[in-house]
Amino acid sequence: MEIPYHKLSAGAIIRDKFDHILLIKNKTRGWEYPGGFVNNNESVQDGAIREVEEETGIQVKIIDLIGIYQIKQESSCHFLFLANPISGQLQSDDESEDIGYFTMEEALNMISNKIFLERVLHSSNENQWPYLYINK
Repeated sequence: MEIPYHKLSAGAIIRDKFDHILLIKNKTRGWEYPGGFVNNNESVQDGAIREVEEETGIQVKIIDLIGIYQIKQESSCHFLFLANPISGQLQSDDESEDIGYFTMEEALNMISNKIFLERVLHSSNENQWPYLYINK
């Protein structure tokens, strides 16, 4: 019997006190919310918090689960959280060219990657949380 292998990732929609969301500009994918792979022996929440800090320089508090996104063909699963900034200073890392807070309208116009765009749209409708998406 073959032991399954899955890729697990987590990210966060971070809202400031003005309800703007934090985006980073990835060198290859363009504008997106911060996130990345969850390490071995790390919870998905801790993975999201760590990735946000690595990519943005800020510490966040997880507020809610927005959705779970499974892509069966890639054996991958992504957890998307809502988070609030609690400390730190915005700074980009090696993977990103730019960083900033934007209105939802601005963010939707800036994000060119279809997957990130759909997930940010899901984040704007709290009545549908937690959202479950399974790519068949």
